[in-house]
Amino acid sequence: MKIGHFIHIDNTGGGSNSVISQLRFFHANKYKQAVFYGGQGRLADVCNKLSIYHKSVPTESLIKSFLGIIPLIYILKRQKLDILILHGQWAGLLGAVVSRMIGIPRVWYIARWPSFYTDWDLIRIIRNFICERTACCNSEYVITLSHSNRYHYLYRKLASFDKIKVIPNGFNLGEILKEEKGIDIRKEYKWHDSEIHIVSVSRLETQKQIDWLLRSWKIVSDDLLHARLWIIGGGSEEKNLKSLHAELKLERCEFLGSQPNGISFMKASDFVVMTSMYESFGRVLVEAMACSRAFVASEADGFRDIAKDGQEGYLVPVGDIQLFAMRMIDLIKHKDLRDRMGQMGVKRAKDFEENKVHAKLEALI
Repeated sequence: MKIGHFIHIDNTGGGSNSVISQLRFFHANKYKQAVFYGGQGRLADVCNKLSIYHKSVPTESLIKSFLGIIPLIYILKRQKLDILILHGQWAGLLGAVVSRMIGIPRVWYIARWPSFYTDWDLIRIIRNFICERTACCNSEYVITLSHSNRYHYLYRKLASFDKIKVIPNGFNLGEILKEEKGIDIRKEYKWHDSEIHIVSVSRLETQKQIDWLLRSWKIVSDDLLHARLWIIGGGSEEKNLKSLHAELKLERCEFLGSQPNGISFMKASDFVVMTSMYESFGRVLVEAMACSRAFVASEADGFRDIAKDGQEGYLVPVGDIQLFAMRMIDLIKHKDLRDRMGQMGVKRAKDFEENKVHAKLEALI
């Protein structure tokens, strides 16, 4: 049995981390594998370490994907795969077409980035529908990361009831729980124990709505003087967000840029915040829970399937800046609440342990 994985871009996001998690699982269970990806991130290093065949193809964007059809046909044809797993939208479109052309017997589509979340204009609506429809129609299974996403695919009639399976991302919790660098972070950045330290770990993109977080922080910082907000990450919205930071005259709020290990900052924090407008899953939420940290997060798709409001943390209606601020204030003021939610989070995070999750994929095989 030989399994192929195709992801349209290998970057620092959750998609690549999820593919790496699957690679480790199938490698440990003696499956032959091959990996194809656009761009250049961590996948090449992991594949070299595990002695897995890998190849970069020009598929980082939709336009480049069409340029990558010929090399992808040539590469996949030589690999003689039994199963090809397509990770995400452009890989779903391109991989579905190529696999049908060369006769790969089984194709699965993992809907890592449901493209209909960006149906902002007519062109995007048509483009996104074609991408999702092509991937779904030409796959044996459509695998969504949450029940919220499954619902979207059902009511859009992109796939039948029996064809859609819900299998979340898997995590190596041992690596997260063994992470001891939280203490080092507090020392390096001189985080005093007399203050409450709140961390956001996120790409600075429109989807993540860090502007909502900054506006919420304005309410918090005007009320409480013993809390600090640290924003970890970089992206296309960084300049706009820093301008908003200056406009709001925010205090005790700093941008620390992209960091190699955001989990270290979560472990160093007192609690974690996430203001996404939409998520197919939400890796940061599971990582925060595995670090025994409470959270305040948007009640977006994905997040609401991972945790329950008031148990592992707080879920706030998307875009409710006032309530988000009030929930942050609750956690700032009540250490016992943070501790209780953190412990419940650790228990919940164990449901996403990678061997347990990926066994569901193996069962489909």
